[in-house]
Amino acid sequence: MKVNPTYSADEIKDMCLSMTLDFYSFKIFVELIDSELHLYNQEELNTLMQAGMIVFTRSLLMGSLNFMI
Repeated sequence: MKVNPTYSADEIKDMCLSMTLDFYSFKIFVELIDSELHLYNQEELNTLMQAGMIVFTRSLLMGSLNFMI
């Protein structure tokens, strides 16, 4: 029996592109992915890496904007 993750890698990437994540939502999101990491194949892991870089870049940009105001 194959168990599927809660969210597909593409859904996670789309969420990372569109959601505004505060620290606590981001933490819950990361814990969910971490607990289900073994359910993703290699191609999906690549997509998750892209999603992680998107969130990291967005958080850096948002942080820098807060210092400019």
